[in-house]
Amino acid sequence: MITEIEPHIFMSSAINKTHVDNLIKLIHQCEGSSYNLEGVNEISKTDWVEPKELERKYWDYFSEHCFDNFASDLLDHFKCDTLDVHNYWYQIYETGDFHHFHTHPCSHFSHVLYLKTGDEQLTDIPHANLQVRDAVGAVLTFPAFLKHRSLPVTKQKIIMAFNTSLQIQI
Repeated sequence: MITEIEPHIFMSSAINKTHVDNLIKLIHQCEGSSYNLEGVNEISKTDWVEPKELERKYWDYFSEHCFDNFASDLLDHFKCDTLDVHNYWYQIYETGDFHHFHTHPCSHFSHVLYLKTGDEQLTDIPHANLQVRDAVGAVLTFPAFLKHRSLPVTKQKIIMAFNTSLQIQI
């Protein structure tokens, strides 16, 4: 089930703990590297900068066990026919890591699946009264053009993110 928590910002029903645990395990097995740009972001491990050909078993698992329910809810909500996934990646934030304001061009929506969180606000979207905390297993969905950031964390945070566009078949 998908719920509008702010205008044009949605939260999906949480995936179960078994799926969360399996995704975390597969992410830890995946290649990745730090992604640090002074003043812009400090992320301890991500596959964002890795070659697109890199095997990403976490995405294969998510696609097989979780994606269809999520996609069905989103398509039903917007009365569309297909959901195209443009890209996907994971990020592991350690204490002090952050990701400054950014957008995701060439997509309709950005999605963040929270796999491990602390108790701080998870995603900051200006002009939205968004208080997303303790959302393990849930997917935050918002228009990809909205400026957003991940504030510095005090405990490890693990997310999986992906960008999509909706299509109507004529």
